[in-house]
Amino acid sequence: MAPREFVSRLEHVTKTPRGWTARCPGHDDKQNSLSVGEGKDSRILLNCFAGCTPEAIVRALGLTMADLFADSAGGKDGKQVATTRATIEALARMKKLPVDFLRDEMGLRNQSNGVLVPYYQPDGSPAPRQRIRRTLEHGEKWCLWTTSPGEILPYGLELLSLAQDRTIILVEGESDCWTLRHHGFAALGIPGADMVGALKGEHLAGISRLFIVQETDAAGVNFVRNMLARLKEIGYAGELRIVSLAPHKDVSELHCADPEKFKTVFQGALDAAVDAAKWATPKSRTVWDDASFVSEEENEAPVDFLEEPVLARGCLTEISGPRGLGKSNYARWVAVKLARAGKRVLYLDRDNPPHKARQALRDWGGTRIVRCLARDKVPALLGNGADWKAFPVQDYDLVILDSWDSTAEGAGEKDSRLPSIAISHILDIVHAENGPAVLVLMNTVRDGTHSRCSGVVEDRADAVFEVRDITGVQFSGPKPWWEEMPIMGAGDWAARATRRKDRECYRMALVPSKFKLGGPEPSPFAVEIDFRTSPFSIRDVTDQIDREGAESRQRKAVEEAEAIQKAVDALTAEIQRRSEAGEPAILKKQAEDLLTHLAGLSVTQRVAREAIESEAFQLVDVKGKGRPKTVHLAVKKEENNRNNGVAEGAKTLGENGIDFGCPPSIYPTEIDPIQTRDKCGPERPPISVEDSLFTPPSGMKSDADEEVI
Repeated sequence: MAPREFVSRLEHVTKTPRGWTARCPGHDDKQNSLSVGEGKDSRILLNCFAGCTPEAIVRALGLTMADLFADSAGGKDGKQVATTRATIEALARMKKLPVDFLRDEMGLRNQSNGVLVPYYQPDGSPAPRQRIRRTLEHGEKWCLWTTSPGEILPYGLELLSLAQDRTIILVEGESDCWTLRHHGFAALGIPGADMVGALKGEHLAGISRLFIVQETDAAGVNFVRNMLARLKEIGYAGELRIVSLAPHKDVSELHCADPEKFKTVFQGALDAAVDAAKWATPKSRTVWDDASFVSEEENEAPVDFLEEPVLARGCLTEISGPRGLGKSNYARWVAVKLARAGKRVLYLDRDNPPHKARQALRDWGGTRIVRCLARDKVPALLGNGADWKAFPVQDYDLVILDSWDSTAEGAGEKDSRLPSIAISHILDIVHAENGPAVLVLMNTVRDGTHSRCSGVVEDRADAVFEVRDITGVQFSGPKPWWEEMPIMGAGDWAARATRRKDRECYRMALVPSKFKLGGPEPSPFAVEIDFRTSPFSIRDVTDQIDREGAESRQRKAVEEAEAIQKAVDALTAEIQRRSEAGEPAILKKQAEDLLTHLAGLSVTQRVAREAIESEAFQLVDVKGKGRPKTVHLAVKKEENNRNNGVAEGAKTLGENGIDFGCPPSIYPTEIDPIQTRDKCGPERPPISVEDSLFTPPSGMKSDADEEVI
């Protein structure tokens, strides 16, 4: 079955750039949830956004899955044209007309070679030439005429006597006549835009008004132009008006859009018809005439992904990175994977000689399923352009170019002209009707900032993925793993080589830097390439890396909590020692120094501060320069702590002129512990956690001797 015939069975059909949308017959659809597209060899592609399967959809229409495929026959220029053999029943479905009407009133008959469409003379006798419609689709040999001697006549002459108000409607072809007759309009069909000579003066005897229906394509303009010239030639003197049905192509399309409203809408078009004397030949249609307003809701056909999110049919994907990261191995894996799924894959390896190119695919299991051309056969992109223009677009679902650098030889870094010429051949393949997905592998410039050839391919590509080597990298977890990846420039090649030396298994990440394939930009993903298996294999390790990162974050959180607790315990012991010895309270800066220099504790300044500011302690402001603070145990833990009294007394020391010696340029908010040591004697050596915290090391003055307390 042809796509248009299938669509004719649906309701509320809307044309889209990629096909059609309609109400899905598989469920109670209140909006156009069904997307219909045309695939390779006119296969019908179905996608219900509500989740109905293709089997459920065709079953609801009384069809089978086999009806989604069409037979093929030779067409112009040797191309394959999808065809569906015409029957009365099929024509009735396509035109949304009753079978009985076509068979009994219009006289159609099924034959082995198609449908006989009878032509008659004005007196009702059979015309000398009859037409046989062979296929539903218009194309080469879609119909034929019987070879009996005689002229071809207009269609419907036998019914002109029934014309009301001496008015008839001139249309091109028979099917528009069927529709108009079904709704009670008198119509005469001209077999083709170039066959207006079939109309004779005597055919219009008694007809005082003619409406000529102009179709929206170039042939429709020619039909009106030729028809007006023919009417002038035969001396027709009645009223002439031109009818436009835009945006609908013709009468049948207007009827199929809404059969119940057809008669009212068509009568409105007749009322708005233009006098032929005022009709001007429209300008030739150009691509700019396709510009239209964006509708509020429009269901586009879904992206046809071959390997989500990297490859989609009709789209160009670039994978770039410094050489030797595994781009080619990833591409070979994708090629074999899709070939095993029934996709037609062509691998163009211009980097390697034939034996090596084929062996590489063989290692990945590509024997007899992936087509390959090596550097002895792949034409240069800046060479003979005729080779690329002759590329068999319809023969492949995926084309892989390995690599751009070797295939676009001569395209430099400082001139974008040659790279633009080279990429144009690839874009012609991608953008062709039903074009394949194309994957281009590229090396980057040495600093890894962008791909080669002045970034021209990046600009033209629909999706760009950057490759990073993550072999042996341990992700710490505080940030997303892709933000912790090593740099990708040439300067990191030595480190990369060390990480991957003698490895039979290594990892690479693919990071999207451009994504126009539809939907949100995907997250980076990571794969592990394993050369230990036969054939070689790849597995996605993104989730594993995420888990490792989460475990690392959890482990670091536990370690930090333990470090803070150790610091709290150490500081608590020191505060208690000072309290029992009758020594002054410890200053915040002194507490930080104590914790960060305590042998065996390994506490960072950040951890020390978090410990000091935890619920275990209370900070008390002391008046004086530098706004110093003393550290005490929290109230609930120090009800009998003598430091409380010291702290209270310390609050008034600043009023007695005591200078806490905090140079603003060095410690703007704290007392300077270095100055304190200068006044107290030699610097205190690190305190071991093995030693008693209650006895100051020998040779060091007691904090009680400090001038500030």
